[in-house]
Amino acid sequence: ILMMLYFNKTGLNKKKNVFPGIFEWVRRKLSKYFFKRNLFAVFMIGLLNGFLHCGFVYLAFAGALSTNTILNSILFMTFFGMGTLPIMWSLIYFGHQVPITLIKKIKQIYPYMMTCMAILLILRGMGLGVPFLSPKYEVTKNEIHSCCHKK
Repeated sequence: ILMMLYFNKTGLNKKKNVFPGIFEWVRRKLSKYFFKRNLFAVFMIGLLNGFLHCGFVYLAFAGALSTNTILNSILFMTFFGMGTLPIMWSLIYFGHQVPITLIKKIKQIYPYMMTCMAILLILRGMGLGVPFLSPKYEVTKNEIHSCCHKK
């Protein structure tokens, strides 16, 4: 929410915004690894991709963090990545056919969509007991015991 408010206030003006400098550094590093053919390069591409500004990736990180094991987190992010491949490939092949007016409209509503998504996630995390919006989460004794009393 704070990032969206900041972007809205600055109008995404690069002279006032500190984020593009960070993102440009990440892009330079990514381009360096794209031309290398080894496992370390693939690992670095995956790692650096997480630092690019994409609200959906941040949401996926939050989902991966909420899983109960490292393996489940890895699987969550793997399936998220596999799920984004079809749309990314579609954008590469068909993106030039989208009218520029539609692209401009999407860019205008994007901060509002991300703010709504952030508010929804905050409400869900609060566990207020509102069905489908903020369901109540009940913690059992077994969950508390397994969390706090590792053997």
